[in-house]
Amino acid sequence: MGPGKPVRHRGRGPPAVSRLRIRREPRLAARRRVRAAPRTAMRPLPDDLRIRLEGLKICHANGITPRVLVPEQALEWLQNVDVRGGEVEYVDDPRERVLAFGRRFLDAPYDRAADIHSAPGRFSCSSFVKYALASVGIHMPKFAIDQSRRGTPLEGMVWEPGTLICWPSEFPIRDPDRMVGHIGFACGERRALHAGGRKHTVHEFAPKRPEAALFVNPFPAEPSALIHAPRGFETALDLVRSLQR
Repeated sequence: MGPGKPVRHRGRGPPAVSRLRIRREPRLAARRRVRAAPRTAMRPLPDDLRIRLEGLKICHANGITPRVLVPEQALEWLQNVDVRGGEVEYVDDPRERVLAFGRRFLDAPYDRAADIHSAPGRFSCSSFVKYALASVGIHMPKFAIDQSRRGTPLEGMVWEPGTLICWPSEFPIRDPDRMVGHIGFACGERRALHAGGRKHTVHEFAPKRPEAALFVNPFPAEPSALIHAPRGFETALDLVRSLQR
């Protein structure tokens, strides 16, 4: 989503679901896994939903299963994903889950040239953001400037956990489009989690001059579900089409 009129995010909780099993994961909150429904004939996929699913890239990263966060309305076409070896999961609080995942890599070394394939051994600021959001199925671009445009810009300083903090560039650059030079996560009142800084590691800190930063909400407003996808698919639409066959 590109930048638009600044709004304040009012998050919504997950929908109520039935017949759920609880499985505990180390260092993460409980996963609520949805049992697959009996296979039934599918309705044709609405055009507006098809376009959305085509734009939802499945996250592939070292150490985590392929996954993608989809709108709840798409579950009608994904309820039998288990026949392909996948799984549907409701994430109670994606914001806290992103931070819990990111904190697993505290003190990991910072490398300005690192990318998503370097994780979790080392991180740049943007590859850390990309890797942490991939844990809840949100695909992000490689560079901080483009990550800052994936979400809803917020008014003022919003320290809600998981909000992106995008700092302006403070070094000479040739690319005139790179107004953002650093990025990280808010993790409480005037606290941030990022890769970089004087410590050259993943760490938490109290930002100086946060009023100069742009705060962006990268999470969808509507109820969503996390799809643990089988390998071999690039988008959520690819996966739906495979289940329609």
